[in-house]
Amino acid sequence: MPSSRRLVKRTCCISLLLLALPAAAAAHEGWGIVVDPRGRIFFTDLARNIVWRLDPDGSRVAVREQTHSHALVSLGDGSVHTVLAPTRDLPLGLQSFLIDTDGTMYSAIGWAPAGRVSLLRRRVDGISERVAEGFSAIDGMSWAPDGAILITDGPFLKRVPITEDTRGVEALGGGALTDTRWGMDLMGVTTDGSGGALVADFSGGRVLAVGRRAGVALQYAPNFPWSPTGIARDANGLVVLEHVRMPWSLLGDLQVGPYLRIRRLGLAGDVVTLAVLWGTRTSMVAAGLAVLVVTVIGWRLRSYHRAATHK
Repeated sequence: MPSSRRLVKRTCCISLLLLALPAAAAAHEGWGIVVDPRGRIFFTDLARNIVWRLDPDGSRVAVREQTHSHALVSLGDGSVHTVLAPTRDLPLGLQSFLIDTDGTMYSAIGWAPAGRVSLLRRRVDGISERVAEGFSAIDGMSWAPDGAILITDGPFLKRVPITEDTRGVEALGGGALTDTRWGMDLMGVTTDGSGGALVADFSGGRVLAVGRRAGVALQYAPNFPWSPTGIARDANGLVVLEHVRMPWSLLGDLQVGPYLRIRRLGLAGDVVTLAVLWGTRTSMVAAGLAVLVVTVIGWRLRSYHRAATHK
C-alpha cells in the first residue's frame, strides 16, 4: 500500500466521490447518497453490495460492485475511489467517515460499548488521535458551515467542534429526536447551509429539519412502510434514500419485492419517485406463487367436478 501522504494526494487529484469499505459489515441499512455537480445521484445498496449511479435521464449504472459501503462522501464530479482499504491495525471503523480538504479523515473507533464510542481523526501522516468521546453510536456525519462535524449518535444529533478544545459537543434540537427500536434511530445527515441540519429519522419514518437554536420541524414523511436512511441536497431540493422498515425489510434481505427507492423533494414541496429497486428473486418468487395459485385453483375445480359428478 502506498504511504498515507501519497494516497491522499492521489485520492484528492483523481477521486471526486469517495467510498470506504468497512472492516465489518453492520446489520442495518446504508445511508450513503450524494449528488455531483452534473446532477448524477450516487447511492449505496447494501443488499446487493453495489454503489449505483442514477443519471438525470433515469438510467441506472452500477459503478462499483462487490462493495459494502454504508457511507459515501462527495468531493467533486463523481469519480469513484476507495479511500482506505480495511486493515487489521486501522483504528477507524470507516462505517461512517468524512474527509477534510487536506486529506485528514474522521471516523468512529472500530468498536466500543454504547456510551464509550470515540470520534477519531487520522492525519495525513497516518497518525490517529481521539477528537471526542462518549457517543453511543456514530452513523451519519456531515460538515457544518463553520467546520464543525454534525453526527447522528443513536437518537441524538450532535455538533462536534474540531478545535483544540472539543469539550463543546452539543446536542441539537433539545435532546433525543426519535425513538430507538428494532435497531433503528437517526441515520444520514446533511447541513441545511445555515448552521442547522436535515436528518433522516429511520425510526420515525421522516426527514427532520433541525435548527441549531430554533428547534425541530418536519420536512418530509414518506408513505409507510418506506422510511428515509440517507439525504442529500442539491439545487433542486432534497434527494432522499429510503428503505422499507421491519418486518418488510426481511423480504428485502431475501431479495424479494421492492427494498430501496430514491425520491426527490422539490423546492416547491412536490415529491417525485426517481427509482425503485426490486429484489433479484422477485420474479422467481412471483412465478412460484402463480404456479401455486393455479395448482390450488385446479385442485379445487377438480374436487368440485368430482363432487358434482357423484351427486
